[in-house]
Formats: sequence, structure tokens, C-alpha cells
Amino acid sequence: MNGGEMRVMTEEEKDEQFYRDTESIAHAKLDDRQLAMLEPLGTRRKVRRGELIIKACFTSSGGAIVAAF
Repeated sequence: MNGGEMRVMTEEEKDEQFYRDTESIAHAKLDDRQLAMLEPLGTRRKVRRGELIIKACFTSSGGAIVAAF
């Protein structure tokens, strides 16, 4: 490349860039006050090791919060 040429990103590079750009948002750390505000809107349950929680191709108008203790 020379001058003002821009290299076109591959799909894999685009995916990696998207992950880097959204990691802090997607993996936000909620404090106790924020969790208390959200708790009435959902359900709390225990999951077993290896249990599928969210499927990547699943689309929903809602969201999911997974808390690990």
C-alpha cells in the first residue's frame, strides 16, 4: 500500500474489530444498585456446568444478564 490507499478488511477482521469495539459494553460490570433495579424485570435461576444459556443465532427483543458467583 502506498499513499492514501486503504486495505479492505476481511470478514474475520471485521468480526474481530467488532468484538474489540463492543467488549466493554457487552461485558459490563453492574453494581449492586443496578442489579437490584433489573431483578424485578427477570427471573433468577441456577444453571449447571455446560448448560446452554444463550444461543448465538437466537434473536430477541430483550436481553440477558448472566451473573457469575
